[in-house]
Amino acid sequence: MERTIEPTGSLLYELLNAAIALTEAQMGNVQLLDRGRLTIVAYKGFSRPFLEFFDSVESGHAACGEAMRHRAQVVVEDVTSHPIFMGTRALEEVLAAGVRAVQSTPIVSSKGALLGMLSTHFREPHRPDNHQLRMLEYLARAAGASIERDAEFLTTVVKELRNPLAAIRNRVDVLKGTGDERHVHNSTLGTFDRQLGHMVHFVDDLMNLTRLNLNRIELRMARVDVAGVVRESVEGQRSLMEGMGYEVSFDSMGQSIQVDADVMRLMHLVGNLVFNAAKSMAEGGRIMVTVERAGGQAVIRVQDRGVGFDAGEANRLFKIFTTQPECSRRRFSSELGVGLALVKSIVDMHGGAIDARSDGIGRGSEFIVYLPIAKEPPETVAAA
Repeated sequence: MERTIEPTGSLLYELLNAAIALTEAQMGNVQLLDRGRLTIVAYKGFSRPFLEFFDSVESGHAACGEAMRHRAQVVVEDVTSHPIFMGTRALEEVLAAGVRAVQSTPIVSSKGALLGMLSTHFREPHRPDNHQLRMLEYLARAAGASIERDAEFLTTVVKELRNPLAAIRNRVDVLKGTGDERHVHNSTLGTFDRQLGHMVHFVDDLMNLTRLNLNRIELRMARVDVAGVVRESVEGQRSLMEGMGYEVSFDSMGQSIQVDADVMRLMHLVGNLVFNAAKSMAEGGRIMVTVERAGGQAVIRVQDRGVGFDAGEANRLFKIFTTQPECSRRRFSSELGVGLALVKSIVDMHGGAIDARSDGIGRGSEFIVYLPIAKEPPETVAAA
C-alpha cells in the first residue's frame, strides 16, 4: 500500500516532535488507522527498512499493535526481553533500527474511537515516568482533535461541492431526454450558471481565508468613500441576486463617509454578506444594504428576511468548521462558515468589528460591520 506522509510542518509533526522532546526519545512516529491497520503518516529518525516493515500493522503486532488491541498505552522498557517482541520478526527490525525501548499511546476521538497511534522510541532500555506518560495522553488527545476536525472539514467540503454538482447532473439528464426545446435548454444553462457560481464562490472564499490565516494577504489601504465602495459591490452582485430570484436594495442616506480601507477587500466583504443573506431566504426575498455614520464609525448593515437564528448562535456564525443552526441548514449552503469567517477576518484586519442579530428562527437576520472613520482630512479619495 502506498504511504502518504504528512508534510514536515504539519500539526501531526509538531505533536510528534513534542512527544519526542517530552520523553527524551531519539525517534518516533504517528500512525493512523486505515481499514483495521495502523499506517505511518509522520516519523522522525527512521530509515526505509523500518518504515516499510511497519507500514501496515495489525492488532497485537509489536508495541503499537498491542496498544491497538487493548486501546491502552503500552510501554516496553527493553525490546530484547519483553514478551511482545520475543521470537518475532518485529524484534529484528527494531534492533536493526537501533531501538531498545518504545512506548505507544492510542490516539482516540472525542467518542473514544481509535484513530491512530503516537509512539516514541529509545536507543537504550528506558521507561518514561508517570508524568511523561500522562502528558503523552494529552498530546494524543490533541492529535485526535486535529484529525477529527480535518475529517469534518473534508466531509463538509465534499458536501459543499456535491450539492451543486448533483443539480448540474440532474439538468444534464433532463437535457439528454429532450429534443431542441429552447426553454429547457435555457433553464438548464441557468442552473449551470447558478450552481457553478456557488462552487466558484465557495472555493474562492476558502482560498482567501487560507491566505489570510497564513498572513499571505497584505492590505492596500487608501482613503475611500465607504458608501461608494458598498454601492459598487451591491451593483456587482445585483445581476447574480436577481438571477437567483432576490431583490437587493441600497441606501446611504446621501452621506459621504471616509474610511481607510482596501477597496477590493471591502467589496469582497460586502459581497459575501449579501451572498450569505441570499442563502438564508427562499426565492423572492429582499436584501437591504445600508451605510450610515454613527459617532466615529461607519456602519454597514445587511438585512434579510430569511430563517434567522437563535440569539445564542450569533458568535458561532463567524467560526470556520462550525455548522449553521439546525433550522437554517435547509437554506444555508455553506455548513463550514467559510464566507462569514472570511468576512470576520477582513473586518479585523481593518480594525473594525462585526455583529450578527436576529429576533429568532424565521424572523430574519442583520449583519452589522463597524469601521473606524478616517480621522485626518483626506489627501486623495480612491474611486470605487
